[in-house]
Amino acid sequence: MSVYETMASKPEVYLKDGSKFREVLKTWCNPFSGLALICNRKTPLHRDNNSRYCWYDILATLGTYGNLSIDIPAIGMKFSYKPGTMMAIAGRAFTHGVDMADGERICFAYFIRDKVHQMTGFLDHTMWSTVNEVEARIKAAMAAGADCH
Repeated sequence: MSVYETMASKPEVYLKDGSKFREVLKTWCNPFSGLALICNRKTPLHRDNNSRYCWYDILATLGTYGNLSIDIPAIGMKFSYKPGTMMAIAGRAFTHGVDMADGERICFAYFIRDKVHQMTGFLDHTMWSTVNEVEARIKAAMAAGADCH
């Protein structure tokens, strides 16, 4: 039985045993441990408390709606959030929210759960990520045989 089939039929095996979960992460080419799909709803002001202050979430919004904005009150700003917008936000550090759209909208919210990485021992640092650091990690993963295509 493949890793995927085992995870699909018996996810508790991987959730309770960190060594088995590490096996999955060796082939997981996405740096994010979670994805939420937010469809046609208001996202009230909130912070992402299951992450770390220095980690970024990636938000990508698509749809057929008109003008919309994402509100980040801590810095007193609203940013355009039209269809096709992608943005990175430190979701734990900054409260953020989006009003209801006047049409169809879907947001792909990629995030990292701290407990997933604590359990596996991966990403055990608390510094802000830099472009050079991310590029170095990708190169190291590919050199170690990760298939990121």
